[in-house]
Amino acid sequence: MLCDFVKTTKMLLGLQREYNGGKYHPDVGATALDLAEGIGSLLSKAPDRLFGLKIDRLGSVVQASKYESELRALHERIKNIYE
Repeated sequence: MLCDFVKTTKMLLGLQREYNGGKYHPDVGATALDLAEGIGSLLSKAPDRLFGLKIDRLGSVVQASKYESELRALHERIKNIYE
């Protein structure tokens, strides 16, 4: 179930960036955090399942950790804009 969440959230993030006017829309920030949480959970509990998804930027522990960190940073940047 968490694997489906990560796949769907990654797809949603791309759509939101395309249709919500760019990188700093509040919905993009919320989705970035959701995706980071999903990646972090799978990294800690089932990394092989995460890597088995064959999603760009999630092919190894290093790649996935870096992407998770970037997503969390994006969320913080967007949150700070709207506070």
